[in-house]
Amino acid sequence: MEKYILKLIKPNQHKLNYFTFFDDPKLFYSVISAWLYFSKKYGNEIVEDEKGKSHTQIKKPIFVGDDSFNFRCKKGMTWRKMEDGSFKRNFEYEIKLRSRDNMRSYYISFSPEISKYHYGLSDKYGDYQPYKLKKKCEGVNVQVNTVNYSYESGQEILKEIFKILSVDKYWDNQRLDMGVIKQCEFYIRYKSKYENKIGSIIEDMNKVIGLCGTDYSKITRDRKDYKYMLFSFRSNRFDELGFNNNDGNWSFAVKTYRALEYQKFQDNEPLAHPKLEVFLDEQKRGSYPDLSDFIEIKNTMYQIIANIITWAKIKDDGYIIDSYFDNEKFIEIEFIEAKAMYEKLKKFYESLMPEVKTVCYSNDSFFDYLRFLAVDGQMDYNIISKKTGFGKDWIRKLTYKMESLKIIKRIRSARSIIQFHSHRVMEIVKSIIKMIEFEKNITFEDMEDRKEKRILSRKNRKIKLTILEQNFIKKSGVRLLAKIGIVDKVNGGLYRLQNVDFLKEKPQNYKQLVRDYG
Repeated sequence: MEKYILKLIKPNQHKLNYFTFFDDPKLFYSVISAWLYFSKKYGNEIVEDEKGKSHTQIKKPIFVGDDSFNFRCKKGMTWRKMEDGSFKRNFEYEIKLRSRDNMRSYYISFSPEISKYHYGLSDKYGDYQPYKLKKKCEGVNVQVNTVNYSYESGQEILKEIFKILSVDKYWDNQRLDMGVIKQCEFYIRYKSKYENKIGSIIEDMNKVIGLCGTDYSKITRDRKDYKYMLFSFRSNRFDELGFNNNDGNWSFAVKTYRALEYQKFQDNEPLAHPKLEVFLDEQKRGSYPDLSDFIEIKNTMYQIIANIITWAKIKDDGYIIDSYFDNEKFIEIEFIEAKAMYEKLKKFYESLMPEVKTVCYSNDSFFDYLRFLAVDGQMDYNIISKKTGFGKDWIRKLTYKMESLKIIKRIRSARSIIQFHSHRVMEIVKSIIKMIEFEKNITFEDMEDRKEKRILSRKNRKIKLTILEQNFIKKSGVRLLAKIGIVDKVNGGLYRLQNVDFLKEKPQNYKQLVRDYG
């Protein structure tokens, strides 16, 4: 497996949400002591958060470097058993840290996780859905939830805050093996011109996982005006693509998506361009990776992003700066190209190509259809009809055939869009088209001539029939006529002539009809 140092655009860590555990219950009481100290020094006040819930908050913000945080106290999810047998809620202590520009946040919550009745606490919870440790033990559960803060492990600021609260003596009691990662997201913002390539790569990922017969994978498509509003793929089998996923215990997701009203923004504005995001996916409810694996998980996510960027051939100037993502900040990583994915795809598509070659070689319609589709990689029915001269009914027949060969797919939206299954399929089809063009000496003029003949033929079919002729068709057996391609039905119960010669001779019976036209 080849490894080399790669200069990678630094992804923005959009979200990181994890729980860590300290196995000394005294930490909780030390946090209470810190609360009492700051409350006495600065005073406190009752405030409401964005959801309308009340908190008691220290009046004066506390600074950590250039950032400041609010120290809060609220009723928590643990309960205390009273002497009369009743229960009262314990308090939780939380810290809400914000950057100076108020665009990044870092939230920390301290709550007790203590065996039943020990230290007067109970394991009874208000909604009966507590965060469950791997085993019951005494200590303090600490939740850390960051938005747009980038740290190597997410722990740097937590350690600084422990010092400010004078509880850093408990730091060595941290049990990373007891903690879990609930959310971890990284993204880059890239120029729109790479969007179709990114979409093709996500489609390739889905295809490879499907070939491997995995039980858990999901793809979501939402397309509008040739743009991906959301295109996501998730699976616990990224090892089949050549990435480390801890034998299926880690589940990842990849998505490209846009702002809902991206059309309102100019091309030089960030929201006019899409994002590529890789994130941890919850494979099954309540199943999360260990916090001790964070660095390894982060490296895998960097590898996924780096490989997608490499496959899409995004250049250094192909990124778009936004409020959180810096398009000029690069890092060096030890890059491993995930070759397994395209090796499997290559074998799969090569197995289909002989049939595609045979169809295109023997049928000009299929050749012209794929020849024009291969220029841009995607078209709608109107554009294909304009370029080839085919009617929409015939385009549908060609499309169904190519779909059955796994060559193209239809994206259903306001207008059905036809595109190749992936960029790799398009490249293979292009090579077949070039080979047939050379062997049969097909020129652009030949295709234009075929197009004109198709348009003329379609015009001849649209001859308006008289009432007498409509009645004759009905008497002749409409179903049979339609079956052998002489007429087809149009609006209002009328029939359109597909074979102009039919009205010239007017066959006398079914046998003559089938003999002459069937």
